[in-house]
Amino acid sequence: MIPMADMAVLFASRGLQTTIITTPTNASCFSKSIQKTINYHHQIALHIIPGSGNPDLGVSDEFLSTFYEAISELQEPVEQFIQESHPNCIVADMFYPWTTEVATKFNIPRIVFNGTGFFPQCVVEAVGRYDLAKNVSSDSELFTVPNLPHEIKLSRKQLPHLEAETFKGYKNI
Repeated sequence: MIPMADMAVLFASRGLQTTIITTPTNASCFSKSIQKTINYHHQIALHIIPGSGNPDLGVSDEFLSTFYEAISELQEPVEQFIQESHPNCIVADMFYPWTTEVATKFNIPRIVFNGTGFFPQCVVEAVGRYDLAKNVSSDSELFTVPNLPHEIKLSRKQLPHLEAETFKGYKNI
């Protein structure tokens, strides 16, 4: 959330009307960012929609299932806000793939924010595309990630424990 909030501050510092849409649980995380814009012509607005979420929870299969379910439940209130406010653009975290449909529905551009960066995305894409983790005999055996500028070796135990289905629908965001 911090990089996304920092981006909102950058937008506001350039004179752009910026609104962060968040849930009550996460609203307090953005208060420092909003305070940074106190002297700007356009301050960051905070729009709170119904929903829950606790970023301090550990990652487990049960948590991920609940997490993705909670994310999908935010689509309707976000659509309602967009319909009422008519933004010029949506900047959405990569975990909100349905914002592509929302942007198309309201004919506005959408930018995907990926806080992990481009290099990890290249590694994830290569590991998934070539199914590298299945081609080793143990969790500690190293495999080389292809098509990168330098040799990167990983083992299965270094990969996050996420099922392929977890990312279904997030690949083409």
